[in-house]
Amino acid sequence: MKILVDGYNLLHASGVFGGVRGAGGFEASRRALLDEIARLTGAAASGVTVIFDAADAPPGLPERYQHAGIDVRFARHHASADALIEELARIPGKIEAILAQEPAIKTLADRFTYAPNFLYLGRSFNFPV
Repeated sequence: MKILVDGYNLLHASGVFGGVRGAGGFEASRRALLDEIARLTGAAASGVTVIFDAADAPPGLPERYQHAGIDVRFARHHASADALIEELARIPGKIEAILAQEPAIKTLADRFTYAPNFLYLGRSFNFPV
């Protein structure tokens, strides 16, 4: 089971947000929260994704990284962490819908397996749709 966490909400509710303010304050508080989540979840940390709002994120902050096995994301291209959490929560349903189409996909794969040519349309290199 995947656990999705709104990082700043938990940060403030947990009291982990320290007295350090300024340039390194948020980073230190985020790190302390992630360390605590890693300690509490142990080996299950790989099943946790912590999402932070990133509307006013400092330059150079990555969109995603790993911290002690925890998937850490910043909602840089979303209205809020909540919007990204909602999007991520819909993924299992989308996967189930695709897997339900397995017979049709298999039929198409069988039909075109030995096609000498095939045209892929996509967003960019290595992303056929």
